[in-house]
Amino acid sequence: MIQLHRLEGFFWVARTGGYARAARAFPYPITQPAVHQQVKKLEAELGVALFERVKKDTMQLTAPGERLYQFVAPFFEQLPGVGRSIE
Repeated sequence: MIQLHRLEGFFWVARTGGYARAARAFPYPITQPAVHQQVKKLEAELGVALFERVKKDTMQLTAPGERLYQFVAPFFEQLPGVGRSIE
């Protein structure tokens, strides 16, 4: 079963284009190595590469990564507003 925190790490790397940028964008404190480990464990679970390195600090989605991003992005993008909508 896919763990939600691994999908969150994947989402932020996909959205920002890099592990260090993803760590800075997270809504809570997390380190770049922790984000990297989340993505690596998710890739191992799924058995596919989700990113490819295009520059020293820039990651690009693979085709499977793009499909996964299209699936999870709406959830993570709308998550901050859920609390406000149920108050």
